Amino acid sequence: MTRNQMAPQKPNNVSLVNIGATEATIRWNIDGPPPGKTNYTVIVTGDSPAMNKTHIISGFSNRSFNTTELQEYWNYTLTVIASTIIGSNWSEPVTFKTNVSASGIVSKLSIAEGSGGDNYATAKVSWSLPGILERNGPIMGFIILQEEMVNGTFSEISKRNVTSVNDESYTYSTDFQVQREQLYRFNVSAYNGFDGKVSSMNFSASPVQPPPSVEALAGGIAGGAAALIVIVVIIVLWQRKRKNVKKASWLLDDATESNMENLIKVRKERPINLANFAEYVTDYHKDSNLKFSQEYEDLKAMSQQHAHEAADMEENRLKNRFVNILP
Repeated sequence: MTRNQMAPQKPNNVSLVNIGATEATIRWNIDGPPPGKTNYTVIVTGDSPAMNKTHIISGFSNRSFNTTELQEYWNYTLTVIASTIIGSNWSEPVTFKTNVSASGIVSKLSIAEGSGGDNYATAKVSWSLPGILERNGPIMGFIILQEEMVNGTFSEISKRNVTSVNDESYTYSTDFQVQREQLYRFNVSAYNGFDGKVSSMNFSASPVQPPPSVEALAGGIAGGAAALIVIVVIIVLWQRKRKNVKKASWLLDDATESNMENLIKVRKERPINLANFAEYVTDYHKDSNLKFSQEYEDLKAMSQQHAHEAADMEENRLKNRFVNILP
């Protein structure tokens, strides 16, 4: 009944036993008498960025709980809270650390080809520390295995140890000599007292590019020379065409200036008034048709202003009545 409920005593003697890499058993005690229906809240708080854990255990008589899925080699703070409907009481915090376990894979693994000779090259293997939640202990060093593909199977040909400097931003690297066009596999793992998970990457050095042959060089030179000649010819033809266009323009300007007076004179005499036509014809017949002859000569100069492409066509030349007068 509710009249028998009271606030619980403070949990005491909080301790941990059987601490492993990812789990631990929590124990505590509490003084009586029983305060009524009691629940215990066990809070396991990890240092960032690890996740926290909260467990609810029912029953006043319970005195232990096994927490799991903890982060390897990590600091935690433990608190036990006893609660009834009347109130709650907190234990003193207790700290503990989980144990070391094998680390996860290294980060930023890469292989770059370095300098070498005709038949061999250098493979530069680079990597960084595993992620902070993947180290699972203090990293002491790294193991790098070089394997070579032989008859379809990778076989170990060398092993190398690199000491860790435990710098978050540090990039580790080591060079291996490799034969060109031979397939290799490099396995890199971190060591923290346990052999860590392996990160692997295949690599094959590219073949040396042979120098260009004499024939190829000769062909390239000949091709370049031919292209240069074509460019020169195009420039020369273009310049000639440009000069011809300018010359034609000058001739047209000269013809226009020299014939301008004749054109003005003819335009002043045109059109002929019908009432004066008989008098006009009589006047032009004087002196053996002198004025008709002069007007005929004016046609030569004035005709340069008018197109005569049709009369110049091969099929029309025989149709022209005069060779020096083109319609």
